[in-house]
Parts: sequence; C-alpha cells; structure tokens
Amino acid sequence: LATALYGPLPCGAQTGADATLLTIVPLQAAPVTKTLSALRASTPARIVVTDDAGVHLSDLLVAAGVQLGKSIRNDRLAEYVLVSAADDYRALFSLAELDPMFRQRPILLCYSKNGGPLPDNEGPLRLVVADEQRHARWVRQVTSIQILKSVEAAPSIR
Repeated sequence: LATALYGPLPCGAQTGADATLLTIVPLQAAPVTKTLSALRASTPARIVVTDDAGVHLSDLLVAAGVQLGKSIRNDRLAEYVLVSAADDYRALFSLAELDPMFRQRPILLCYSKNGGPLPDNEGPLRLVVADEQRHARWVRQVTSIQILKSVEAAPSIR
C-alpha cells in the first residue's frame, strides 16, 4: 500500500525553477520531488497538436524507481497511478497503460505551451493524454503522482 498522501502545495506558495512542483510517491520507495529545472533537464517530448512540451510520464516513473516493462505481470497488473491537482481534481491510470511496452501512447507532464510557461489556470504542470478524445484526464495544476495497488480482489464469476 502507498505511504502517506502528500498534499498539494497551495497555489503560488512556491515559484521559480527550483521550487518543488511535483511529488511522485512509488509503492515501495521514498517519495521523489521534481522542480521545473529538473523537468526541463529530462529528455523533452512534444505534443505538436497543442505545442505543449514536457516529459513522458513513464520516464518520470522510472526515474522515481518504478519498474516498468517485463516486470509488469501478475499482481503488478493491479497497480495504478493517481494524478492529483492543486484543486483536488484527480485522474487514474493503470500502470500498464502508462508503460511503453504495453502501449505506445504519449502521456506527457507538460511545463510549457507555445514556447512559454503554461497559463496560471493550467500550470505550472499539466498532464496531457494525446490520444484521448475527451480531455477529462488532462489534469491541470498537477502536484502529485502516486503509485498505488488495488487491495481488493474482484469476486470470481463462474
């Protein structure tokens, strides 16, 4: 089970490239925080349709110690990722759907739009799911990413 939930920072509480913008909470590892400088230092990715720039969410998870690839089988298929925003908005993804080995789909944690910072009502970080027609999981003002595991098994149907 996940450790304590790290709550969002108050909007505007920290500013600048070295302010902590994001906390990633893996299942069995220490939380990892990211600053805008650290995100910009990662391998950049772009979604041309919106001209947003950011980092692949799968790359962030791996950098935080989350194992992807062939290790996702059996019980690990019950792991999921909860992305939370400053206004308590949340979106859920299965860990497998974020793994490039399972599905090639760009999901970016964006920090830039049209060459500049995201507007205040969207940033400083925004999750963009490129192939979703309905943008309900395009989380604005992202503050934390938690990796969790389902503890309840579904009843067998015979």
